[in-house]
Amino acid sequence: MSDLINTKIKSGKWKYGETVGTVIKETRDGYVVVIWENVNGDWHYTPEQFKRFEKITSASSEGSKETTPVVEKTLPKS
Repeated sequence: MSDLINTKIKSGKWKYGETVGTVIKETRDGYVVVIWENVNGDWHYTPEQFKRFEKITSASSEGSKETTPVVEKTLPKS
């Protein structure tokens, strides 16, 4: 499950309202650690608790950009 690092997630409704967070690490004992925007502290969740959240982006999609192929140009002969 280490492919969760840097995954953006969205919480359901809770006392802080809906908010977006980022997975920062996974502990050896299986907890997923999240930092929520505008909420202090690191929040630890069991895998079962983590399933309640909606994934916005996955870590594998972070930073990936579509690239346009480079067109080879030839100079006119003079």
